[in-house]
Amino acid sequence: MTRSYFFDGLDNPEWLEPLWKKDFFRHPPAPVRDEEQGTIRFPPWPEARYLARMAKHKPDLVAQIIQDMDDTENISVQDDLVEAMLQMPADVSVQLGDKAKKWAESPSWLLPEKLGQLIAHLSRGGKGDRAFEIAQVLLDVLPEVRSSEEIADDPYRLPPEPRARFDVWHYEQILKKHYPELARAAGLPALQLVCGLLEKAIALSQIRGVNESAVDYSYIWRPAIEDHAQNLGHTVKHALVVGVRDVAELLVRSGKVSIEEGVRELESRRWKIFHRITLHLLRINADQAMHLVRERLVNKDSFDDIHIQHEYVLLLRTCFSKLVEQDKRTILGWIEAGPDVDEFSKWREQDTESPLSEEDVTYYRETWQRDRLAWIGHESLPTTWRERYRTLVEKFGEPEHPEFPVYSEGVWVGPSSPKTKEELTAMSVQDIVEFLKRWTPSKGSFGEPSPEGLGRVLASVVAEDPTRFASAAVSYRELDPT
Repeated sequence: MTRSYFFDGLDNPEWLEPLWKKDFFRHPPAPVRDEEQGTIRFPPWPEARYLARMAKHKPDLVAQIIQDMDDTENISVQDDLVEAMLQMPADVSVQLGDKAKKWAESPSWLLPEKLGQLIAHLSRGGKGDRAFEIAQVLLDVLPEVRSSEEIADDPYRLPPEPRARFDVWHYEQILKKHYPELARAAGLPALQLVCGLLEKAIALSQIRGVNESAVDYSYIWRPAIEDHAQNLGHTVKHALVVGVRDVAELLVRSGKVSIEEGVRELESRRWKIFHRITLHLLRINADQAMHLVRERLVNKDSFDDIHIQHEYVLLLRTCFSKLVEQDKRTILGWIEAGPDVDEFSKWREQDTESPLSEEDVTYYRETWQRDRLAWIGHESLPTTWRERYRTLVEKFGEPEHPEFPVYSEGVWVGPSSPKTKEELTAMSVQDIVEFLKRWTPSKGSFGEPSPEGLGRVLASVVAEDPTRFASAAVSYRELDPT
């Protein structure tokens, strides 16, 4: 208590050196583990709070004190020491980069956010190389932690979900708020880093032996590259798609990277998602990249590729009127030729065990043509094609969301809970604990209440009144972590 009173009230930097020489700052407290209770506590260290306050007054001395300090796994202390680094000029805090990298390997609480701020701080101060090293560790993507028994018990064998070193929300915030500073400082390597992380995340999400191609099915888990209501996911993969998109946009917009360099970097990657990001980048920079736009629009494989359909359609709709007449005729010729009816017939016969009628063939061909004309947009069509489109709409109705190969009309809200938020709020903490001990989810029933759904609702209840639950936290130690 006396120690806390002394250091928390100390505002004079002249105490730094004599206290340092007396080893006051050498040995931070370690985490306190209670093996019997199964708990861990991170005791605060008033000395570290004092260093954080004094760093702006004597940055070189504080940096030397931190460098001389014993390593610590106490995240409470780490948080204060990173705050001290943020108060120093970048050319001083860069000396502590190795410590920051080590702490980035297992960050928790608010430390990820602080380390994100440090990346931005170093980048603004001309120390982008060191910021890059910290970002590589902090933003790394790790495989899903899942036992072989859990995989065997999964009736749907869902693909694994890669994870970050900390929660997804903070991961998103670092990419959104702090990583752009590194991108401005580092240029193309910053884009290469997030591209590599997205590649790794997608590779880790594949079921081994099932998909050896470049197909990532991103049109299902990320329907639109731009922000859109259809994008319902909240995962590391989603965060990295946005990160790659935003960094590519920033670098091209700022002139750090040419549109040609950005496209070349994205298209050098294996997965379809990168080609979709390329089409998005070209759409918002179309006026300076029509030669690149044309190459991708007047490409029959891209026209037919369901995996990149959404971004191809938006680019086509934006740029069709800017194409030369020969290119317009080429694309309209593909629409005139119609779909591969033979392939569709084989698929339908396998599904329905009956051949297609002439009426079925006509309906399929004409609705397909209507939808592709809708890709271009009524106003951009030549007069004769505009009339043809109007006739098809009168016959079959307006196409619904033709730019999406898959469109969800409802909003899926994720795993469901056996108890509503209101029901859990009305229960005592002990009653909730007893319910969690007793309740068993149904096995193999899709859409039924699940531990994930219950955990999500319970988290929102705890967040609204954490004090009520904190006092009984020990009661949860024997419950499933979910």
